[in-house]
Amino acid sequence: CTDIDEAEAIVAFARRLLAASPTPATVVAWEDGRGHTALHVLAMRGGSPSPAVGLLLASLAAVVIQHGGDTNKPDPQGFAPLHLLVLAASNAIGPASRSQGPNPSSPVGSAGVPEWRTPQQLAHALLDGGANWLQPEPSGRTAFDLAESGGVGSAGLAALLRRAEVLRQLQYRGGMASAALGTTAEVNEES
Repeated sequence: CTDIDEAEAIVAFARRLLAASPTPATVVAWEDGRGHTALHVLAMRGGSPSPAVGLLLASLAAVVIQHGGDTNKPDPQGFAPLHLLVLAASNAIGPASRSQGPNPSSPVGSAGVPEWRTPQQLAHALLDGGANWLQPEPSGRTAFDLAESGGVGSAGLAALLRRAEVLRQLQYRGGMASAALGTTAEVNEES
C-alpha cells in the first residue's frame, strides 16, 4: 500500500462522510455501521507511516473537532479515539522493528521521517481538541499505558503523552503552562 493509496482511501472516506452528512452537525453525529464516529475511523487509520497521510488525518480530525466532535467518546468496545490511535500506531510496524525503540535506524517512511513519529500529528489534534489521555479503556489501561507498551510504533506517542501530563500538572499547580508553553503541537515540535 503506497502513501497515495492511503491518502486516496482517506479522501474517499471524507467524501462518503460528507455525502452522507453534508452539514457540520451531521458529520459530528455520523457513525459507521459498527458504532465508530468519524474521529474513531480517522484514529484507526492513524498508524500510517506516511507524514502526508498523518497531516491529512490530523487536518480532517481538527475540522470534526472544531464542529463539536467528541474526542473522548468511547466506541461500542469502550475505546476512545486516542486509544485507537495508539493501538493503530503500535500495529503499524512489524514486531522486529517494534522491539528496537525509537532510534536513527528505526524504519523510515517515504518522506524520510521515522515511522514512529508520524502518528503524533493526529495525536496533537486530538489532545488539542480535549482528548483525555488518562481515560481508561475497558481493561483499565490509559492511552499512555498502551503507548508505553506499544513499542516503536507508539514510542513518540508515549513521549508526547508524558509531556502532556507534565503540562497538566503545571496547570493544576496554578502555573500558566498553557500560556508559557503553548499548545501540545508547539510544545512537542522537537518530538
